[in-house]
Amino acid sequence: MLPKHWNRGFATEAIQIFLHHACRKLDCKQFIAFSHEDNIASRKVAIKIGMKNEGPTNVKGVDHKPLRYTLDNCEN
Repeated sequence: MLPKHWNRGFATEAIQIFLHHACRKLDCKQFIAFSHEDNIASRKVAIKIGMKNEGPTNVKGVDHKPLRYTLDNCEN
């Protein structure tokens, strides 16, 4: 996304639409996301949509420990 479009809520809106579709049409029950700890914007989106920060985790092939976020229901 171009910087001129940052901080306008587009990512949050897009993920909310995705979650609605995944929950209602695809019957998904759990969602997992990873973010570099320096990526403040992604971390804010994850929290805003109700994801829980589970802290740093190991990911095969990644040279740092990204933060793991989970959402275990479709209430949001």
